[in-house]
Order: sequence, then C-alpha cells, then structure tokens
Amino acid sequence: MINQKGVTLVELLATLVIFGIFSTIIWAFLFQTAKTNEVEISKNQLQQEANIIINAFDEVHRKSSIYTIDYNSDEIIIKPTNSSPIVFSNSQIDYNLFPLVAVKSISPNTYQLNITLVLKSKTNENVNTTLKSTFNRLK
Repeated sequence: MINQKGVTLVELLATLVIFGIFSTIIWAFLFQTAKTNEVEISKNQLQQEANIIINAFDEVHRKSSIYTIDYNSDEIIIKPTNSSPIVFSNSQIDYNLFPLVAVKSISPNTYQLNITLVLKSKTNENVNTTLKSTFNRLK
C-alpha cells in the first residue's frame, strides 16, 4: 500500500462545520458584548448629564436671589436674574422635570425646590435615568 498524504472530503466538511459553529458562537458573543457596551455608555452619558443639571440647579439656588426655569422635552433653561441663562440641550436626550414648577419665579430664600429629573435616551428607548433632589437655602 502506498503512503498517501492528504485530506478527504469528509474530513474537510467536518472541519468546516466545526469552524462554522465556533465562528457563530464567537460572533454572537461579540455582537451581544458590543450591544451591552452601547447601552452602558448611553446610561453613563445620561447619568453624567443629570449630575451636571442637578449641580447647576444647586449652584443657581444657592447664589441667585430669584430665578426661573423653562423646559420642554428638548431643553432645560435656568434663568438667574443676576447672570446669563444656563441651557441644557442635547438632540439625543429627552428632558423631563417633575413636578411641573407652578411658580414662575423661584425665590430660594422662601421656596424649597423639590424636583425629579428624568432623562431618556432617544436612540435607546429602554435607557433612562432618574434623579430626585431637594434644594433649600439656609436662612
């Protein structure tokens, strides 16, 4: 019998099937990891934006004598009487502020501000963050 070297068709097909199975598993794992990473990045960006907004509210509430808040789903505008307005706007974020501020002008010396800030991602509808805060000035 002659010593022949080579690969049979059955061995080649078996190798391709095994390679295809492993490739599919690895591809699914990488795809799921990328999707999870995108969601976590969106959550982190919303949390950072919410923290920045809350810090701006705190700063204005501590330093201004009177200020107003205007907002809709596209932006939040804090208007202190003694300085320029602070605008928060991002095309990827829906802004919600609860409860609706019934007072047109807020006087920190007499008014305690309780807010719930809800930010929702426009690109990932399941991603949102909520912050509740109370602002009060010592008299």
